[in-house]
Amino acid sequence: MEINDDFREIFREHGLDSFDSFMDFEGGEVRKRITLRSITRFTLPLPGGGERGFYLKRHTQKAGFGDRRKARLGRASSEAKREWDAIEAFKRAGVPALEAAAYGERFSSKSTQEAFLVTVALDDFTQLETLVHDFAPPLSKMMIMKKRALIEATARLVKKLHDEGFNHRDLYLTHIMARWDADGETGGEGLLGGSWSLKLIDLQRCEERSRFRGRWLVKDIAALNYSSPKEVFTRADRLRFFKTYRGGDITKDDRSFIAKVLKKTERIAEHTVKMYKKREERKKKGLLER
Repeated sequence: MEINDDFREIFREHGLDSFDSFMDFEGGEVRKRITLRSITRFTLPLPGGGERGFYLKRHTQKAGFGDRRKARLGRASSEAKREWDAIEAFKRAGVPALEAAAYGERFSSKSTQEAFLVTVALDDFTQLETLVHDFAPPLSKMMIMKKRALIEATARLVKKLHDEGFNHRDLYLTHIMARWDADGETGGEGLLGGSWSLKLIDLQRCEERSRFRGRWLVKDIAALNYSSPKEVFTRADRLRFFKTYRGGDITKDDRSFIAKVLKKTERIAEHTVKMYKKREERKKKGLLER
């Protein structure tokens, strides 16, 4: 178990200072509950006034010999530890992401592992999945400029992610948070009067690699392409993203990469249809989502 020093005191004041206190926490609002996992949003008052929001993810899963061995060696075995490690790695590499407040993992029996992760809520940010619908046509000239700025900011974020040796593995718009930061500038480069601030979330499946196989990059870009609605993003928008991501004009090798992205996008669409069908079948049977 580990607690971020910035939040140790506020957690202690509210009785959150042990593994069981986090796993047994009953406050807040349950935002998601599936078979062996739950996500709860809660707030705590700050000493100087106001409050701070948090998300508490709790997991219970079967654990084999390999998981126990990884834990003894100090390697990530639970989703909570993997996401904590990813957030710390992103921080060191300068890749914008959410902030972790605490995590813990425990083997409660020979076959069961419990784990939790607390992250700081990005209350002044909005999921790109929601935000992008503000840019459905028709748009004013200013909104077109803001949309292009958002596309380029997203491309730079993904480029930074990959350049630093990471792949997200769930890089859909719902896992990118955005905020417009007004700077008060006018004219010249400050014509928009602000810029986009972006952060990545849900990093439990993220991986860090010394060498990339192209398919991991394809998968990330395809996930973004699939989740970007056609009624909002044109072909020109997608090319703008890719040129910024690649850092220049499209080459012959890029065209081959794009073809792979489009093919992978189709497979993601097919898989998603099957996944939602299975979810509906489980709901009809009264079963929780896996």
